[in-house]
Amino acid sequence: MNAYTIEDLGTVWAGRLLLRLKPDTEEYARGFRGAYTTVLVRCENAEQFISAAAKHVDREGFEISGIEQLFPLNSGQFEINKTIENLVGRTREYPVQWTTFHTFKDEAG
Repeated sequence: MNAYTIEDLGTVWAGRLLLRLKPDTEEYARGFRGAYTTVLVRCENAEQFISAAAKHVDREGFEISGIEQLFPLNSGQFEINKTIENLVGRTREYPVQWTTFHTFKDEAG
């Protein structure tokens, strides 16, 4: 079970990432150039969020090209629905989780 606690909301940060595909990936060869997604990271501050997220997306063939709306979940800036509840709970097993992933082919995104 991946239920979260109120304490989790202060230790999980959320940020919307704009990602750029690395040119050596298979998806890049098929014309895709990037993606955007909301990422949840179990961390103490924004610096740790950026470090953990960058390492995670690097392993997936991406680089972070932009971050918006970066905040701890207990700030009240994000609606906590069932999907987010599940992902928050999963950050105990693996500290980086992402929501729906949207890829795009043009440079503008």
